[in-house]
Amino acid sequence: MKGRIHARHLRTLSLVALLPCCGGSDGFPVESGSVEAASSALRNHNALNPNALNPNALNPNALNPNALNPNALNPNALNPNALNPNALNPNALNPNALNPNALNPNALNPNALNPNALNPNALNPNALNPNALNPNALAPNRLEGSSLAPTAFSAITDPGELGAMSRQLLQYIVSCALSPSQSLRFSWRDELDEPHDEVYWGHLGLAPGWSDEPLSASRRQWVSACVASRANRAGVSVMISSRGTHQALRYPDRSEVASFPREEGAFWGDLFTSAPRFYACYNESNADRSRDHSRDCATGLPDPEGGVRECPNIHIVGSCDLVCGPLHAASGYRPSCTNDRGESSSAVITTFLP
Repeated sequence: MKGRIHARHLRTLSLVALLPCCGGSDGFPVESGSVEAASSALRNHNALNPNALNPNALNPNALNPNALNPNALNPNALNPNALNPNALNPNALNPNALNPNALNPNALNPNALNPNALNPNALNPNALNPNALNPNALAPNRLEGSSLAPTAFSAITDPGELGAMSRQLLQYIVSCALSPSQSLRFSWRDELDEPHDEVYWGHLGLAPGWSDEPLSASRRQWVSACVASRANRAGVSVMISSRGTHQALRYPDRSEVASFPREEGAFWGDLFTSAPRFYACYNESNADRSRDHSRDCATGLPDPEGGVRECPNIHIVGSCDLVCGPLHAASGYRPSCTNDRGESSSAVITTFLP
């Protein structure tokens, strides 16, 4: 979606916002850094990132975008004399290459899928435990180097296992919150004192204004729901369609709806508290299919005693039909859900599978 610290070598973090934009129309206060006015076809280059990729693929070090630079393309590669015509033989194409768990070919068609709704999900749910990075230390400040709490900075630069888990969680937080034109950069050193430069890019843009101001309560809930929805106990990345009342998720196009017709469930909660708590519900008729896709944080895994094992830190409250409002007729999102404490939330992300 990837061991011990020498503090004297730490470098400072910096947040890079490449594209300013204007506030949203999703019913929340206007935030600087929003990209809601951008066309859905151009809003998010990360939309072309299939969910079959390891979450480390969110790190530009895993896929150098310069490799897509047309100047990097050798024109000789277009020489018909250089192209083996047998390569165009349809029999040479392995049909397994079209497996959506590998690379869904529709993901490359800008007319086929809403770029904002597709996102990688292989976050280790154990990373949601504040013993790693406690996001509560992030929210009161701007998501920017000079404002980052020392405890948070220490967590993400730890060369050990908790440091790796903290960096993974931060990667997903940035991907959920910031827009594709924004990134978070920092450096850390491993136990051999080797430097590592990290660049975490935004993706969905659920709280792009976090680059300029503290995270509001409503935006905390949206980022929390997004992070929870992308957890995967098996560490397997599966393409999902994410929908919600937030402007960035509200309008999936018809091709996306057709390609991802099966509701998996819904996620909500609050990551940014001293004791983070997440909730999930499931679509009962699609529970087996979700498990077949290695997606079980909404449904749980059946145990021999007849119950289900929940993903760490994500509590399943039941069927979405019982704890949430009805699906939106056109877009398919749940407008609100209620946990088993009777607390309702409208910052809900509903996920769909092929």
